[in-house]
Amino acid sequence: MPYSTDAKYIFVARNPKDCCVSFFHHARRQPGFGFWDGEFNDFFECFIEGDMLYGDYFDHLLDWYPHRRDANVFYTKYEDMKRDIKNVVLNLAKFLGKEYIEAIEKDKSVLYNIIEYSGFEYKKNKYEAIFDMDRVQKDFEQVPYGLQYMKEFVQSLNSPRSLSEVQYVYKGNAGSWKKYFSVEQNERLNKKFLEKMKGTEVLQWYPVE
Repeated sequence: MPYSTDAKYIFVARNPKDCCVSFFHHARRQPGFGFWDGEFNDFFECFIEGDMLYGDYFDHLLDWYPHRRDANVFYTKYEDMKRDIKNVVLNLAKFLGKEYIEAIEKDKSVLYNIIEYSGFEYKKNKYEAIFDMDRVQKDFEQVPYGLQYMKEFVQSLNSPRSLSEVQYVYKGNAGSWKKYFSVEQNERLNKKFLEKMKGTEVLQWYPVE
């Protein structure tokens, strides 16, 4: 993404191991990836080599790391959002502009509405309702064109996965990588993490386990 001092950016960093597991589930549940029967071991190899849809995790993080204290960049961590979303929202409001934090200070319900409607469970339920392929099938002519195209595209893949099982949001947990990584995989990712993040604060954000 071209960087401009005239724009405001929000960057959310996340533990690379959790990113790997999260993207694995995303790929399996999106027929467009063609990975519906994929195994985690195969996905891990793609992740650690940086052979991903949006490029290498570490390169992406390092590209934005130097801007973490820029006045027009709001830099936070996924784990902080899970731990104290209220504080993150308040800081984000201050970053976006005086009118945003004043709106929250004037009416506390604004803060709680932001937290509720940007929360994981709300988004999960909302996405499931929007992308309910059974509903799209039933009301095909009434749903937005984008959903019509999506349904036809998914059908063209001849995926064994039921259309009603397409999911955009999984669990959103922190630390779930421990259920998936083998000892060898953990050691390999730790090695790359230490090499790529050498000399950065990221090593303190995500201590090697």
